[in-house]
Amino acid sequence: MRNTLIQWEDKEQTRQSKIALLSDLKHLNQLTTLDIQIPNVSYLPKNLFFDKLYSYKIVIGDLRSFVETDFKMPEKYETLKFLAVQLENGSDIHSLKGIKMLFEEVEILFLELNSVHEKHNSVHEAHNIVHDLFYRLNLKGFPYLKHLWIVNNSTIQSLIHPKDRQHPEKAFPKLESLCLYNLKMNEICSCKLSEPSFGKLKVIKINLCGELKNVFSISVVRLLIVLETIEVSECNSLKEIIDVGPQSNPEEPLALPELCYLKLQSLSEFIGFDAIPPIEGEERKLFHEKVCLKLSS
Repeated sequence: MRNTLIQWEDKEQTRQSKIALLSDLKHLNQLTTLDIQIPNVSYLPKNLFFDKLYSYKIVIGDLRSFVETDFKMPEKYETLKFLAVQLENGSDIHSLKGIKMLFEEVEILFLELNSVHEKHNSVHEAHNIVHDLFYRLNLKGFPYLKHLWIVNNSTIQSLIHPKDRQHPEKAFPKLESLCLYNLKMNEICSCKLSEPSFGKLKVIKINLCGELKNVFSISVVRLLIVLETIEVSECNSLKEIIDVGPQSNPEEPLALPELCYLKLQSLSEFIGFDAIPPIEGEERKLFHEKVCLKLSS
């Protein structure tokens, strides 16, 4: 039901009638696969049936951001759980219980939250700052998620920033790629993670994240045993890729054993791959001697 002749924008059609149109789908009690595009999250019925689907490609919103990034919409008819959501300014993800249920088993997730293409009220924006996107969306740690895109947002401060949690967290055990585009996020993860968190991450791409100071903490680096690609561009506050921190062992090497592609572009404050200070009298190098990479010269 993507690119269909449904007249979503018919002015004579009320919002309630549009909700009713989708509600009728729940009467198809043997429906297992759905491919649909819904232009506005407000058209969703309260009692969604999507959580019973075996396979789905659900697009909610006017996602022109697909064009801005190098994201490719999956087009093959294959068993897949794909969700792309655009939430308008002021939308409360907690009120969208049907969508949150999809987060538990989703495999590919594209999120555009509080689009920065629109003008913001600074007071309203400050009220909606999100310090921990991970726990706002899914307390189970996205156990099946393989690919995550987060784009065009000015309120997300951190991907994982739990409060008052003493034990290491488990997050994104199957995640293979993470792409962050046009965000004001100032950190990706600020807590200790345990295996298998990020254990399958192969690709991370970051573009236009002007508040980000670094990409990984030392505790996260130890989990990145299969990371192959790092791309970071146009992040004006980024100083290093790895934040070593005061608690690290100065003799322990920083190993990214499978890293074979590194792209660093337009980083005006960048000082080096890691935050380890150079030996007195020596110039700072891009890579410190204790950084172990697979990169060829």
